[in-house]
Amino acid sequence: MNTCVIITRIICCVTVLMMLCSCSAGDSLPAQSAPSQTENAATAVNTVCLPYSKKDSLNPYKAETKQNFELSKLLFDPLIKLNDSFEPELFIAEDYQYADKKCTVKLKKVKFTDGTVLTADDVIYSFNAAKESVNYKKQLNSMSASAADGSTVVFTLSYSDPNMINLLDFPIFKSGTADLKDENNRSVPPIGCGRYTLDSETQKLTANNDYYKNPINAQSISLIDCPDDDSLAHYSVSGTISSVYSDMSDNNVPKKSGEYIKSATTNLVFVGVNCNNSKLSDERVRLALSSAMDRTQISAEGYYGYAEPAYNVFSPNWSLSNSTQSINFIQNIEQTVAYFDSIGYNDTDSDGFRLDNNGKRVSYTLMYNENNTARVATAKLIAAQLKKCGIEIILNGVGYADYTQNLSSGNFELYIGEIKLDKSFYILNILNSTVIAGYPSKAAEQPDSVQTENNGQNEQYRQDTAAAMFANYYSGNTEIEAALSAFAAEMPFIPLCYRCGVTAVSGWLAPSLKVSVSDIYNGIESYKLG
Repeated sequence: MNTCVIITRIICCVTVLMMLCSCSAGDSLPAQSAPSQTENAATAVNTVCLPYSKKDSLNPYKAETKQNFELSKLLFDPLIKLNDSFEPELFIAEDYQYADKKCTVKLKKVKFTDGTVLTADDVIYSFNAAKESVNYKKQLNSMSASAADGSTVVFTLSYSDPNMINLLDFPIFKSGTADLKDENNRSVPPIGCGRYTLDSETQKLTANNDYYKNPINAQSISLIDCPDDDSLAHYSVSGTISSVYSDMSDNNVPKKSGEYIKSATTNLVFVGVNCNNSKLSDERVRLALSSAMDRTQISAEGYYGYAEPAYNVFSPNWSLSNSTQSINFIQNIEQTVAYFDSIGYNDTDSDGFRLDNNGKRVSYTLMYNENNTARVATAKLIAAQLKKCGIEIILNGVGYADYTQNLSSGNFELYIGEIKLDKSFYILNILNSTVIAGYPSKAAEQPDSVQTENNGQNEQYRQDTAAAMFANYYSGNTEIEAALSAFAAEMPFIPLCYRCGVTAVSGWLAPSLKVSVSDIYNGIESYKLG
């Protein structure tokens, strides 16, 4: 055989052997070693990781950080939860009845995670802890509780509110466990009956597989220590945490790849009116200003879409009142003009602005907190909207200290404000007090013929006021639609929108998350890995 041929064959054989060895080694690596980076990433992505602060408590009545307060709701269930329409859904409560300022709640047969049965005494113990806490004190401060028997609790308000059940979404834990310690003398959460328990060694939430409502798919949730806003933002952007919530009080949207879920709040943004000012004492002026405002634009541009335009004084999400449109949510120039015509402001100057009876331009000063970006944007939008209707708005942006000082001294005409209503949307305490600066006017403070009891005080109202109609509604003497119409006719202050919260969540987790008013992690337990 030719030497060259032999050498060529040898070279080919060696080459083939090298190729086979190479292929064999390459094929066997994935089976014999750790998963690839892609597989690691997929596993990491599908592990539920939530933010918390290691230095803070997971006791809902001691938690100081927003993330721990929200996370605690995975450990402790309430009597009821409010869905995104502010409708009560039964959890520990089996049923409830309201009558004469009392809400009687019958309890389900529920066990805590230590196997003991939940009783009325546990509910009262938790209620008292909630009432003393910063997180629930305002919500429960006009309420008391007593046990009718081992499975029935009677809650009593100091005033009439047929929607008081909405206030009972406070977490329940076992009596006497508020200050538990482990064997190393470290504080641990109280004993609850929620979807998860805390494994303090691994810093994970583990499923309560004896949960009374539904099976838990997500058996474990990892907790990522986020001691400050910077670390929270970092882990959110990097995708380390699966879900992050913001109540949008600072108007900063969380940055995270995935989906963004809006959730309802009771935070009403409004234009306050100094009703004692002679320029604004006529309700027709307030009605004209209201109809000149485009609430859809304010919600979309002033709040980046994380607000819902108001079409009555209550949240448009609330199922009890959302069918009643008593306020225009889009601009109605024709109506504004008609109101000013009825007052006698018929003429305009060369710039198109309305003139009053003295021939002076109709002009109002709008004060707002210049350090709040949403208020700044909203003020500019209102000025532009009212200009289209021939109304001049002079913008007065001031620092927060000057803002509050001007409100308390009455040194304002109009201002942009915000107030957080109760979850039952009880409003009589606002309409009969000075909570809203500029209202009520001194003339409206004189009682006439309608009497009711509020917070233990006998009070009277002029029969034609919004306060009188809401007093009738809460006492069961009229429908809510009549009270909303009375408010719209008086317009003591001008509702703009309800600010929303937002949850930024990884796309793979989003279908499981059913964010509600009472629980931003509602449904997270239904997520199934893979």
